Amino acid sequence: MFWKPHWLHANYDMKVLALPPYAKGCYDDPSWGLNPDATYDCDWERGYIKKMIWSGMKDKWPAAYRLLQNYTLTNDDQNPMMKAIDVDGRDLVEVVQEWLDENEARWKPWVKDALM
Repeated sequence: MFWKPHWLHANYDMKVLALPPYAKGCYDDPSWGLNPDATYDCDWERGYIKKMIWSGMKDKWPAAYRLLQNYTLTNDDQNPMMKAIDVDGRDLVEVVQEWLDENEARWKPWVKDALM
């Protein structure tokens, strides 16, 4: 079982295997799944990433609010950056600046829209 984003995906061409879907009982009841002698014989319960803000942000800081609405990084964006920082030992600020320099066409519209 593994997750995305993670730097490992920047190094290896990993494949997703289809598992029986997660359901209550899979993690604590061996009789639930394919293997009657084991638990965890299913997919994992999905998590997700949330963007969270203060409820008054839209009114107090509308440009920052719009920027956060527009801001999106994919796993493919994050994986190599995580590898550069966590494995290669590169400086976070340097890695982020490199991404900004190489992806100006992506992030400039986020900022432009936020300032309108």
